Amino acid sequence: MRAFLFLFALLLTSVGASAQGDSSGTLVGLLEAGDFTALTVTDDGEFLLVTDAATSQIRIYALNNLAEPPLIASVAVDGVPTGIAAGRGFVLVATRSSASPSTIEVLAPARYANDSPFAAGSNYVDLPFETDSLIVSAERDYAAALGQNRFALLRLRSAGDIDARTFNRSVSAAAIASGTLFYAEGSILHAAGLNGTSIAADSGTLDAEGVVTGVAVSGDGSVGALARSDGEILFFDPNDLDLLGSTSSNVRPVIIQFGAAEGRLRLLVAGQGENRLRVIDAEQPDAPRSLDADLRLDGSIVGLTTFPDHVVATDGGTIGIFALP
Repeated sequence: MRAFLFLFALLLTSVGASAQGDSSGTLVGLLEAGDFTALTVTDDGEFLLVTDAATSQIRIYALNNLAEPPLIASVAVDGVPTGIAAGRGFVLVATRSSASPSTIEVLAPARYANDSPFAAGSNYVDLPFETDSLIVSAERDYAAALGQNRFALLRLRSAGDIDARTFNRSVSAAAIASGTLFYAEGSILHAAGLNGTSIAADSGTLDAEGVVTGVAVSGDGSVGALARSDGEILFFDPNDLDLLGSTSSNVRPVIIQFGAAEGRLRLLVAGQGENRLRVIDAEQPDAPRSLDADLRLDGSIVGLTTFPDHVVATDGGTIGIFALP
């Protein structure tokens, strides 16, 4: 099956790299090999960075040819990479090693290495707990590292200027947008303003009436979404947490993330043990609807990221690039 998928990816080179030439909701490009755990696209949309846990490296692919993105460099990091997120002009990598339960290592534009656009070790932030997931705000000025019963808030001024503070709270999912942290504790979604690495008192709460497994806010901060363990997706107004609408994903969501197709808002949902991404049309959050799209990989999807008109997903060994419907 892997060999077949690889040959299929090579045939896709005739499809073309531009979004205009892609068929909506279809596979555009495919990459495989490695022990992929997380991925991100740089803020300028030029590079796809993928964590390879087996080699403790970050693979860097150029996105100038979506049908067959070339691997242009592999950068070694100090530990096993477990999460990755792109800031403004630099990239954060969560690593685990014998020296520290978790370290956020910064990859910044390479000044002296001609063979890679990024160099590792530009900055390090040690955390006193293992990081399960790493998220970054829509504005890329904040990040959060989530772990068991604790999380860290990071203020991102530049690659070399990052402040961090740890909080003893059990947060199951979180998102950051417009200077506000949206975080879930059990069935309750909290909204709290940020000032540096300080978190203000809640400006509002929303009872999801079920365990929250995912939180996302659209890039423009206009719509929020949360996923419950029973598969229900709730859309809310990030300004006041008023409920806007809901729909069922028919899976147990483990990852949700907003994307856009030609400016139209989409919510991507990855279910536990599922190899197919669900796509929800969120243009009208008071009446969301599921779209019939065949976005699937060989194995269960464990990570995803979006960039204009596309979503990138991985099942741990394969990476698929899809055009959004």
